[in-house]
Amino acid sequence: MLLNWDGTDSVGVPELDRDHQYIFDIANHLRSAMHCGLGWTAVGGILSELEVYVEKHFLAEEAFMRTRAFPGLAAHQLEHNGLRGELHELRKRYLEGQTQLAVELMDFLLEAIRNHLEGTDRQYAPAPQVVTSGCPA
Repeated sequence: MLLNWDGTDSVGVPELDRDHQYIFDIANHLRSAMHCGLGWTAVGGILSELEVYVEKHFLAEEAFMRTRAFPGLAAHQLEHNGLRGELHELRKRYLEGQTQLAVELMDFLLEAIRNHLEGTDRQYAPAPQVVTSGCPA
């Protein structure tokens, strides 16, 4: 089953939402490759894409939080560093020739989507606008 971006995962910041949609696309690409028996073949390219994505996206996200004086910035940066570390470890194991990494990379992506994108990133999302009737309270 492919992952679908349906807007419910939005953080209300178009640039960051596009980056988050990209993670869904990468996960879907890996899932399709695994379905066709080509998971290992796709892992190297996906790791390379993710390494570029992570740096670009995390810097943009942290800059966004900084400009809004988001109080959870330090904790968010620690979480980003943990994700970078996990990705670095996957790259290391790929270079060592470990062939079972497609499943682990998929687990990493799904975990990042579930816990970071759909969880932690929601903390900095702008509060939804409250629509009132226009009548004084």
